[in-house]
Amino acid sequence: MSLSRCIDLSKTRDFIHVGNEIIYFTEADKSFRIFLYIPKKVQGFSSIFQIAFLKALARQYNFPNIQLLLTWLRDQTSNGNFLVQATDTENVSLVFGTNPSIQLTFQLSQTQSDADLILSLSKALNSKQGYLAELENSNAAALGKLNAQDALPVVQNKRKKLGMSSTNPQRRRRKPATGLTFVSDDDND
Repeated sequence: MSLSRCIDLSKTRDFIHVGNEIIYFTEADKSFRIFLYIPKKVQGFSSIFQIAFLKALARQYNFPNIQLLLTWLRDQTSNGNFLVQATDTENVSLVFGTNPSIQLTFQLSQTQSDADLILSLSKALNSKQGYLAELENSNAAALGKLNAQDALPVVQNKRKKLGMSSTNPQRRRRKPATGLTFVSDDDND
């Protein structure tokens, strides 16, 4: 599994993006948490946002609900439409979106210990790896079942009618008339 692409942790409702930065969204204890890890600087940042804050943010930017706001954040992250700005040595701003009218900024502070970040990331990756293994096994089983069905000969129940040309219906053979031949007996006179 390549870590250079976005991974949607659909079973856990979490999201992780791995690139030059590692960004991890998670929902826990009725709050939204963002983790950011910058490998070049070997620094981790995080922040917790309450549901009330997300509701206000969704209303402010005309999102009908929080789920659409989170989906938009995931899409922006997947497309690389985010920016990490250092405000000082212990805080960074994570800005989502390229359109100035819709740019969301989240303030993150440096984590005291990277254990929380590492534990959360490892749980998410472990869960995703298990989900992918389960998905691959079910796909392999389904593919094996399809291959077994393809091995059976195909029986065509449709029979071609005699006298009909499928390429040119004008060339069809006519059945000989039975019964009256429309020859009158008066012709013998």
